[in-house]
Amino acid sequence: MIEVDSRWGIPDSTATRAMYGAVDALICGYTADLVRAFRQWPTAKASFATKFVNPDLLLIPRHQPARHQTPLPHPSRSRRKRGPAQARTGPYDRECRAASRPLTTLSVSANNVAITDRSLMSQTAGRTGPRKAPTMSDVAQLAGVSHQTVSRVLSDHPNVRESTRADVLRAIGQLGYRRNSSARALVTRRTLTLGVVACNPTLFGPSSTLFGLEEAARDEGYMVSAVTLRRYSAAALNEAIDHLSDWGVEGIVVIVPHREAVTALSELRLPFPVVTVEGGHSLPIPVVSVDQWLGARMATSHLLAAGHRTVWHVAGPPSWLEAEARADGWRSVLEEAGAVVPPPIQGDWTPLSGYRAGQELAGRVTAGAAGRGSPEVTAVFVANDQMALGVLRAFREAGLSVPGHVAIAGFDDIPEAEFFTPPLTTVRQDFTALGQASIRLLISRLGSGTTEDDDERVVIEPRLIVRGSSTLS
Repeated sequence: MIEVDSRWGIPDSTATRAMYGAVDALICGYTADLVRAFRQWPTAKASFATKFVNPDLLLIPRHQPARHQTPLPHPSRSRRKRGPAQARTGPYDRECRAASRPLTTLSVSANNVAITDRSLMSQTAGRTGPRKAPTMSDVAQLAGVSHQTVSRVLSDHPNVRESTRADVLRAIGQLGYRRNSSARALVTRRTLTLGVVACNPTLFGPSSTLFGLEEAARDEGYMVSAVTLRRYSAAALNEAIDHLSDWGVEGIVVIVPHREAVTALSELRLPFPVVTVEGGHSLPIPVVSVDQWLGARMATSHLLAAGHRTVWHVAGPPSWLEAEARADGWRSVLEEAGAVVPPPIQGDWTPLSGYRAGQELAGRVTAGAAGRGSPEVTAVFVANDQMALGVLRAFREAGLSVPGHVAIAGFDDIPEAEFFTPPLTTVRQDFTALGQASIRLLISRLGSGTTEDDDERVVIEPRLIVRGSSTLS
């Protein structure tokens, strides 16, 4: 690490070195020369080590060098009290006067120099190091217009001639100008940023919902700041919302599939609008959701219509609202049909849990469990496609054909579902529509300026996709 002292330029003499303290080395020269020297630093280091105590510490002035053969007095001594002498323009005062910038830091490696002080960056622009970022004034100067005109173009103001707009946009492209969102927020008091809190983002449902929200927000001119929670807790949810509030988001969408999250969210009093995704029906907060109950009824009814006397169910985690709604939909169809309702087999959304459930179901088939009082296993509704993948493997390993011995239907319609063996019958959720509806609802609340709780509901209907896992071709 090399520290550049931009406050003083110290003449290279024994007396001044003693005056200013221990100076291990002093390199005088322009910044470009310094950069060239730094690139050869590993080689030059040995020669410095023979002369100075610590060859890794350099004090480097940000201005032209000041070399003197005789010691010069310290500027703090009595000579500074001579009035007119204060304004003298001799080489010492001209080259070694105090500067306003603080200490500058450079990181040096064998072949590269990273300059982190903006003053040095500007000195090396066009030669070495990064150049200064273009400003709105630079755009105005290149386009031959005023600063206000550039601002109007960036704000898509209607009262700008098309030729002028084209000139400004051309200048923006040439300079690579990017608007300072922080400065814009100070002026407009708008950040045009929405927050999203998503639980379990590695699962297909939450991750697809998050992508749908981001796409919909961009279409509406908003950016998204997202906080993902690998494991849910009330404390983690509160912390995530606090972070988003600190980042200046204008509103938040919370993907709350957990029952505990619903309880925690209902107790919060937030200064901005909030919309929930899959938040159940008990929240006093606007909710956008896919009709999980209806989707489960579609899948179960389809299997019964294929001639099966009952349908078994591999369920999701009981703490998940979606799992509960799908189980309720499955059960309601069986009860309405007067069919036996088998005990659901619990899973956790993963293929492994589906595989274990499939082994249990396959054992019932091969052991003739129906003769011991349990309903026959000929059809299974699985609460998501990833668990259905595990069930399919377990059945294949047990020598059971699908749908010959057992028919299967899943839920979600993940992209791989149509490539399963056999292709999986499933319930499709439109995550794009889910994201669009959530963002539209949040923006409408932003426009109305309300943060009051309400029970507005937007429900998106799912769609049954029939493939080879449930019907013989």
